[in-house]
Amino acid sequence: MSSEGALSSGDAMEEMELKERNHSIEGSSFTATTRDSFASAEEDSTASQVNEEACMATGKPRTITWNGTATTAHDYTAASTAETDDEENAAVAAQPQLPLDRLQAYIQALVGNILESLRGFDGSITWLKRSHSAIAAHLDGINAGAVPAATEEFSVAWFGIASAVLHDLIQESVADIFALATPPLLSSENEESARGLCVTPHELSVAFVSGLQSIVSEVMNDGGCHGSGGSHHFSRYSLRSFAHVKEISEMSRRLMEEHLTQGAHVPHALRNKYSDDTTPIDCKEDLCSILQSTADAWVCSFFPAYQQRSRNPTEVAPFLWGEEEDASRLNLELFFYCLYFACQQRSLMQNREALPRGVVVPTAWMEQLLRWSTQAKEQHCLASPGPHPPFPGPIDTFALMTVSPHDPRRHWLSLDSERYQVIPETLYNSFFDFFGTGPKYVMYGAFPLRERCLLMWKPLPLTVFTTFEWWERNESDGALDKYSVEVPVEEALLHSDMREVCHLAWGVMREEEGMMSDKVARVWFAAINGTDTVRICCKGLYMLSVKTGPFTIAERGDGMDVTVQEILQQLRRRIEQYMPESVEEWRLQTSGKVLLSLVLTLNNTNGDDGGGEITRTMEVAAHQCGVCGLTNVGNTCYMNSALQCLSNLTSFRTKLLTLPISHFSQAVITPLLIRLLTTMWSGQHSFAETRELKEQIGMRVKRFSGYQQQDANEFIEVLLDHLSEEINLLSERCYRQREDSDKAIATQELSTIFWSNFLENNKSFIPPLFFHQSKTVFTCLTCGECSTVFDNNVTLSVSIKDPPQRRAMSVDVMVELSKSDDAAEPVSHSGFMAPLFRPVKGGTARAHALVTLKVHVLVQPDNTVREQEVEEALRQLLLSNASASREVLRFFLDGSADEMTAEEEKQRARSVAARVQVDVRVMDIPDHGRVFAWARCYLASADLSVASAPPPTTVGAAGAPAARVWYFMKDAPLPSTTAIIGTPVWIDEFPASYGAEHPQPAAVDAADAEGLVLASEPRDCMTAYAEHIRPRSLEVATALLQRVPEDETDEVALFTPTETLSGGAGYVTPPSHKHEAKGKLASANDAGAAAASIERDIKIVQRILRKSTTASVTKTTSTGDDINTDATGSEACEKAPASTALTTTIVVCIQYDSAKYQLVTDGRSSDAFGLRGVGSDITPEVKCSLHECLSHSMQPDLLRGEDAWFCSRCKEFRETKVHRTLFRLPPCLIVSFKRFKMHTYSADKKNTTVQFPSELDFAPYLDPESAGLQTEGTKYRLRGVVYHTGSLSFGHYTAAAFNDSVKKWVYYNDTHATIDSCDAPAPNGAYILCFERVEATASPA
Repeated sequence: MSSEGALSSGDAMEEMELKERNHSIEGSSFTATTRDSFASAEEDSTASQVNEEACMATGKPRTITWNGTATTAHDYTAASTAETDDEENAAVAAQPQLPLDRLQAYIQALVGNILESLRGFDGSITWLKRSHSAIAAHLDGINAGAVPAATEEFSVAWFGIASAVLHDLIQESVADIFALATPPLLSSENEESARGLCVTPHELSVAFVSGLQSIVSEVMNDGGCHGSGGSHHFSRYSLRSFAHVKEISEMSRRLMEEHLTQGAHVPHALRNKYSDDTTPIDCKEDLCSILQSTADAWVCSFFPAYQQRSRNPTEVAPFLWGEEEDASRLNLELFFYCLYFACQQRSLMQNREALPRGVVVPTAWMEQLLRWSTQAKEQHCLASPGPHPPFPGPIDTFALMTVSPHDPRRHWLSLDSERYQVIPETLYNSFFDFFGTGPKYVMYGAFPLRERCLLMWKPLPLTVFTTFEWWERNESDGALDKYSVEVPVEEALLHSDMREVCHLAWGVMREEEGMMSDKVARVWFAAINGTDTVRICCKGLYMLSVKTGPFTIAERGDGMDVTVQEILQQLRRRIEQYMPESVEEWRLQTSGKVLLSLVLTLNNTNGDDGGGEITRTMEVAAHQCGVCGLTNVGNTCYMNSALQCLSNLTSFRTKLLTLPISHFSQAVITPLLIRLLTTMWSGQHSFAETRELKEQIGMRVKRFSGYQQQDANEFIEVLLDHLSEEINLLSERCYRQREDSDKAIATQELSTIFWSNFLENNKSFIPPLFFHQSKTVFTCLTCGECSTVFDNNVTLSVSIKDPPQRRAMSVDVMVELSKSDDAAEPVSHSGFMAPLFRPVKGGTARAHALVTLKVHVLVQPDNTVREQEVEEALRQLLLSNASASREVLRFFLDGSADEMTAEEEKQRARSVAARVQVDVRVMDIPDHGRVFAWARCYLASADLSVASAPPPTTVGAAGAPAARVWYFMKDAPLPSTTAIIGTPVWIDEFPASYGAEHPQPAAVDAADAEGLVLASEPRDCMTAYAEHIRPRSLEVATALLQRVPEDETDEVALFTPTETLSGGAGYVTPPSHKHEAKGKLASANDAGAAAASIERDIKIVQRILRKSTTASVTKTTSTGDDINTDATGSEACEKAPASTALTTTIVVCIQYDSAKYQLVTDGRSSDAFGLRGVGSDITPEVKCSLHECLSHSMQPDLLRGEDAWFCSRCKEFRETKVHRTLFRLPPCLIVSFKRFKMHTYSADKKNTTVQFPSELDFAPYLDPESAGLQTEGTKYRLRGVVYHTGSLSFGHYTAAAFNDSVKKWVYYNDTHATIDSCDAPAPNGAYILCFERVEATASPA
């Protein structure tokens, strides 16, 4: 058989070593292989620096004592510990003194070499392997031999290296020493006699032990705990002030003294030879063997305790045997219960014989402890208890072992069950804390003394009958009515304080419906959490009341810190004083089960005569419960926000506050969290202090020890994990592993098997309350092999679905305001917004405005945008702006606004605004450059409103224009990359029947018609367009161009150039010069002459950009060259399916010379109707929903490359499909968003806003095969939100939670708690969502 053994705890990662302090398996946590895998660069550099300084250190001679003989020696013990060394050697000095200077000199030299070899030792296996790498390598090369019969073998790597080092030093030291059977003569000149050493094994061992004990403190001090002058570099594994040096030195002295007393210093092979202590050592081999045996025992006497205490940053009490003078003050009941709690814990790790795994302890020492327990109990029961009997000493586990003569790493234990007990690891850890131990040997075995130990240490049965008494004013007559409710508390212990008893009593009362109203329950809940709000009195035992009546348990304060045991002591003194005849009755009733009776009364602190009446102050405090901030002790906002959300989970808060915390003797974080929640839910404080809780968490989890910003989600997981560990009833877990036979088990049955095994390994309320079960199916894409894995996690990590990418686009829009027109209106409703027969000069019926709008449009997977989405975005912007524009509304009022009153105008404007409609057409969406659009703004019918009006006109296949002609004005001398693009001024739309209704006249220029003819178009249709384009171009030019007067010296001064995205430019008349310019131009030109002149001076360029479906738009590029009116050309058009309607887009550019003509805006300025800057700076927020994120996270994914899954059938890594689904839901479900993505040197954060509901049904996200498992429901209510703003390193956490007391959402920002009037928390910045099952939500308290 084989097991492993080593020192307790380890130097793995800080989080692992501190978490495993009381749960580590010796052989697996401190072996050389495990330690190397976790060694960090920081440890290497620190330890090496310590070693270098230690090697450079020099000392001065000092006088040391060897069994009372003063000798000058090298200073290898610090002056600060000289006093300690004298005390340590005092017991050894009582041994017979050896007047042998040769022995003293030899031992002095040997011990000095040992000290030098251990310079800088920090208690870790890593140091031993690095400092003595050659020896470690030699040991690794030794072949393991056969294990002796009927023995258990342990592998102890650290001991093997340390023992080999000391053995080599001992062998070197005896090289020149001769063992003599008779003492050498002082006058002898014989060289062998002069170098001879005549000494018995006992004398040699006593001298060697005395020398070794003198350097114990020095070895520990030199390991980084104390530096000379305070400049020593401290190891990662050492405390800055190692307060346990003297204590561990004393433990080593006691173990070595016992080692000598039992004669264990002589190896088994030599005990017959040296059975008489007077027989001197007669050979060098025997001398070496005895020294090596003593050195091995010395290593085991303090190395394990040094390693354990130096790595434990928490405060621990001194060993009990070292505090004999203070032993009388030991709380015996609490001490026994600590042992009882640890003893009743069992390990689920079992071997084939169903023997649990534990730690080896000598049976003799356990018997000694039981005898001491019996004596201590008898002494405690006396009328006048005296001091406790002397405590047992440290546990020498090494005495049970035999070290292999070939490999010191191998320890053998004879399988004689009477010599040892295999106790639970938690009990062994308690023994170490109380008494100290040697090496920790872990194996499977029996614990025959368990029942005796449980019977000896079992706490006294106790029931506390707690009565709630209060007065409440009757609403009918105003009289005070007295109420009382009595509940039995069965879970209290003698060392439970009154706060815990009150919480337990409130929990029992809460479970019984109808015992008190919700209002009274809330008042009592706040009172038992508050300070000086409850008065506690003791009536006596349940069957033995005090004659003088109930007495207050505390003279000052509320007595919440008084324990049950202290109340019983007060009660005993009162019975002895006032009821001496009942003393025997008292002893009889307290010898078995104790029945104590207490009365809780509300304490009215107002100073009136209300007594226990429920006052307004108490109701206000009950209403303010939970509205309490938390102090930020240094970047701890992550902790504060997480605690606020957890505390507002009703089921978690109730279970934690009603937890019998006194049952869990090793708990540290849990009592502090209960104390914090008590303060937060008392209604008396605006904020609570968190420093102590943060420090204790930091001591156990290294990454939370500093004051850097941390992850709130990780904190929640760590906190709940430690709470579960502290109140777990198991000493060691054993999780079920997946097996090949699992494929034959039904999915739901297999899920139950793993879930039951998980709960069996975690005996606390945390796992069933928070952990959910998920199912993950791995499918090999090569062979189809499937594997199902069930995982249990405390938080549900959800990936944020990346919303579609949006592209910001600037669009130049020519807006046409059109009043009701009998001719145009029917056409507009049929799908046309720019009928071709509209006159360019519309008088008062139409007006125009040129505006540049910025819109954000979704990008399609092919990196394009849809024309319809651009048009819809423009329509929404223009509709909202036009409806709010005073100028636009006045335009549609037909000038009647001047005759109206202000109120009438306002009402009429609201009526008009409700009827405003906008149609938009986009010309083209190129890859680069400007985007142009035409918009028509008109009024819907009077009987329609915005809500009831039909949706904006969508041109279908039947009503699509056959062609759309865009007209642009461009200053020819201006440079441009795209010659035909300028300023949009007009648009015409042609119906499909236009070609048949308008045949080409004979006078039409053949070139004009030929330039527009395409192979796929009927000739008469395209020539019909050409017939219309040139006259319309002249009409547009005549309407918008005016000749510059000859006396105008600065033509451009009256106009403002407008830069465009594609390089073109357009001119818009500034408002300040518009009317003046029009006057000058009108007086200088004759209308008729201007028309004829314009026709000669302008140049018309036209092009067919594309042909596309009206249902979808794709990006296009222009490929043709510019063509004038004498050589018209066209581009190749994109082919479309024959079944789709096509629209031909024709672009006409009217070029003019700005030296001769000016562009008359005719109202086409961007601010003419208050439309300037619409949406230019509006960036839509990127959002997605929780539903989308959950659905996205539950979608199948692929594992490939480095993430490939190992297929058991293919026997290699394969590309695999992985699919995760929820299988079981807990009462409290915590959902966290994967906002942070870590890189090697940085981290990214997704700032996408996730919309979430106040209530959510998780049924759609459950695996179909989990039907029937969610018996408690799948509907959840949101109870808390953790927010994060900023980056990962420089962010800030806040929280919002629904408070049961105020019935509203409360916003928490460190010390500030603000009641929010909103019905739901804001989604922006949400990082963690805390849900609670609707059915699991408890009462208002």
